[in-house]
Amino acid sequence: MCVFCETNGDLIVSESKNSLILINCFPMGKMSLLAIPKRHVESLSELTAEELNDFFQSIVLIENKVKAVLRPEGINIFINEGEIAGQTVNHLHCHIVFRGKNDGLKNFMRKREKKIITPAKIKKIKNIFKL
Repeated sequence: MCVFCETNGDLIVSESKNSLILINCFPMGKMSLLAIPKRHVESLSELTAEELNDFFQSIVLIENKVKAVLRPEGINIFINEGEIAGQTVNHLHCHIVFRGKNDGLKNFMRKREKKIITPAKIKKIKNIFKL
């Protein structure tokens, strides 16, 4: 069974029609929360339009509440989809990590390289999406 589907009510800090905001049991940064859809899905593409809107509205609402109270110096908001991307629970969830100086975390994005994308590469990518 899914750990998020069986979540303890004690971890819930906010609830909407289709989503929950939970305290992360494996916290990162100054404070770490998780947004999850109530319905068990593994990826964003499985959510209905209503669920998707509710999911992101829940994230924005909790972000604003925490900003007002804790005044973090920064915030990381991210979703890992698939094992190679770091997803460890196969229930869609969004990490909301409130950051502070010397919080022991490093940014997960690689350093920006000084190379510039070529026009040919831009064309190739756009052709994939037929833009």
